[in-house]
Amino acid sequence: MPALIFKQVTLQGVYIYVKNTWFQNTQSLLNESLLKIAVIKFLQP
Repeated sequence: MPALIFKQVTLQGVYIYVKNTWFQNTQSLLNESLLKIAVIKFLQP
């Protein structure tokens, strides 16, 4: 359970960091969706 919580927190943290860093000037919902998918795929074992 702690690992799952940590992974979720990490996922949110990475997503927010990458979104703020790479997509700072982008308001596109498509880009946000693609980014979320990419981060999830990257963090899955």
